[in-house]
Amino acid sequence: MKRLFKVLSILVILVLLIGAVGLIPASALDKKTRREILKAVVSLGPVLKVTKGGTTETRVIQWGSGTLLTPDGLILTNYHVQDTSDLVDMLPPEIELVEGIMAVFMTTRSDQPPKPVFFAETAVADRGLDLAVMRITMNIDGSPVNSDQLDLPYVPIGDSDELEIGDTLNIFGYPSIGGETITFTSGNVSGFTSEAGIQGRAWIKTDATISGGNSGGTAVDEDGLLVGVPTQAAVTEQVVDCRPIVDSNGDGIIDENDPCIPIGGFLNALRPVNLAKPLIQAALSGVGYEDTGRKKEEKVEYTGGAEFTRLFFSPSLNEANLPTSVVYSAPSGTRSLYLFFDYTGMVKGVTYEMKTYIDGVEAPDWSLAPTSWDGYEEGMWWIGWDDAPFEDADYEMELYVEGEKLASASITIGGRPTKDPTFSNIVFSDGTDEGYLFSEGATKVTATFDFANMDEEKWQQVWYKDGKQIAADTDVWSGKSKGQTSVSLTSKKGLEQGHYRLELFIEDQLAATSDFWVVGEGGTTTGASFSEIIFAEGVDRRGNPVKPDTAFPTALPELHVFSDYEGMEDGLPFREVWYINDEPVLDTDVEWEWGEEGTFHDYVYSSQGVLPDGEYKIELYVENQLLREGSCMIGEGDNPPPPPPPPPGDEVTIYGSVLDADTQKGIRGALFLVLKPGITLDEFQFTEDEVEVYAETDRNGEFELDPLPADGVYSMVILADGYWPAGGDDISVQDLPLPVVVELEAQ
Repeated sequence: MKRLFKVLSILVILVLLIGAVGLIPASALDKKTRREILKAVVSLGPVLKVTKGGTTETRVIQWGSGTLLTPDGLILTNYHVQDTSDLVDMLPPEIELVEGIMAVFMTTRSDQPPKPVFFAETAVADRGLDLAVMRITMNIDGSPVNSDQLDLPYVPIGDSDELEIGDTLNIFGYPSIGGETITFTSGNVSGFTSEAGIQGRAWIKTDATISGGNSGGTAVDEDGLLVGVPTQAAVTEQVVDCRPIVDSNGDGIIDENDPCIPIGGFLNALRPVNLAKPLIQAALSGVGYEDTGRKKEEKVEYTGGAEFTRLFFSPSLNEANLPTSVVYSAPSGTRSLYLFFDYTGMVKGVTYEMKTYIDGVEAPDWSLAPTSWDGYEEGMWWIGWDDAPFEDADYEMELYVEGEKLASASITIGGRPTKDPTFSNIVFSDGTDEGYLFSEGATKVTATFDFANMDEEKWQQVWYKDGKQIAADTDVWSGKSKGQTSVSLTSKKGLEQGHYRLELFIEDQLAATSDFWVVGEGGTTTGASFSEIIFAEGVDRRGNPVKPDTAFPTALPELHVFSDYEGMEDGLPFREVWYINDEPVLDTDVEWEWGEEGTFHDYVYSSQGVLPDGEYKIELYVENQLLREGSCMIGEGDNPPPPPPPPPGDEVTIYGSVLDADTQKGIRGALFLVLKPGITLDEFQFTEDEVEVYAETDRNGEFELDPLPADGVYSMVILADGYWPAGGDDISVQDLPLPVVVELEAQ
């Protein structure tokens, strides 16, 4: 007969239990986990040929860090770590860079420098995200590796979207050049930054001290799961680390007489690992991307002239990443805020940053550290925070390009919500469709918006096309104080292609604004269009598809796509995205350079010889607008069914979740204890010897116990700080429904 165990002194029990059983706090990595992780953190560096006195020798140097993701040798790192193109111009004539490969250094003992063990090549890279996945291909002696037999240590991948402010981050990497040992530092998540052009969290901010050599390294959570890549580095002159890295003059000493190579300064932000998952998926699937005649993007030197204008704050974004309203202050408890600004004269690759001051004191945790611009030459941009704990204070944000302050904006947060008149949530319609993109020739576009707290204020609507004012109207409010209304822009000839903007003012102060675009028949402001996509097994000498189809046999080595286009212009932003079974595997963003009309042709292939079976989908974008998509099937498409579960054995693994009875959300850090046979809950003295097995729930409230004999009968108890405990005696392992779901009531 089972008997529920209820104890009032839950806090005392938890303290006694942690002290007696020796449980480890959730925020700390145990020694075993740390040892496993440090073996999977690698140092990466270029390969050099040094010629001296007629003799040439190969040398490898440490440059940055990386993380082993799989036993067969996939490595996650930064784009700039594996990109050594800038190194060529820094080396003296007697030193030659071996391009295309990087040396992989591994640690076996934490008190010893890492040793070069392998060479790796880049599998997938994204310059805009500054992320790359490399693949080990050779042993250090140059012989090819058998990836199936590597069996390397690796760090399992976590979910960076689950991180919260205050969570512990554990940073592993190689901070210095010249045979230094691996270094471990820890800190807390201090915030998150969002940015236009990136879905979700763009940066994880941390108070951990991370030096430049850790770029591309490892940030794990308290469960030992990879959640971030140390990436952002300050690039001001005061913090850039420039060191001699190779004995170029053959004197046996690396000193000031050898070339000085800049390797970065201090890092204070990480790329969330979720941004790297499409790259990892592409590398795992073996799908490679081939540029058919595309030129490598030339680096454009920035000579100044960038401008940031029309800065304002919005409390939230709509589905088109446009501001919902304009605010000049925000109440206490605000957790979401976005800084918008227009920009012109920007150049890809230029360094920009935002400094934030709270009550006049610089706050790095709320700033955007220097990073590489990946937007266009002109447009609208935003930097923001979602679900962030804003304190009551005066905030000032300053925007910089290449160290030059271009603009600033300020806002006060604090106090109760005001009853000021407001406009918000502008939505456009051409009479047929709602949205922010309409076809050329529409004679009327209506903007519907919400209003509140209106009385007899003066208000104004102003319309723009391509930056020039085309219509305006001023009036005194005479309607209801709260509700929804609309204004319209009309043209008897039909609206021409272009970028349109509406600004709404209350008493001469901008209250709401939003943009829409009128596009040509093909879907862009230039009238560009792509025809239906054709898939094929290959291409003939004349550029025609070979064996076009929408279904292809298993073991296809290449998949080609064709689409006729017209109305294009050189310099237009063009994006190509590939999916396998709805998982993004390739995402390429370039400037168009193939003329006004013609046939677009590209293909994907597999580094493993054949493409994996599945549904393949391609999307073509121009000016961030989807113009054409298509899909086809290779092989069966579906993954093979999972193997049947093994027959019941002599042991059972108990797993499940512990939930809050009210919210039904998982309780993190709850303890599930199974007492040794013969010990009842009344007899339990909270000593280690009395516990058969135990498990602690993860952030989702889930747990898994070590296997127990199937015929076992035990007493079990579940404990969590702030909750009534629950449990019982004489519980049969074999009779337990799996998964076990336990609901705890708050104390």
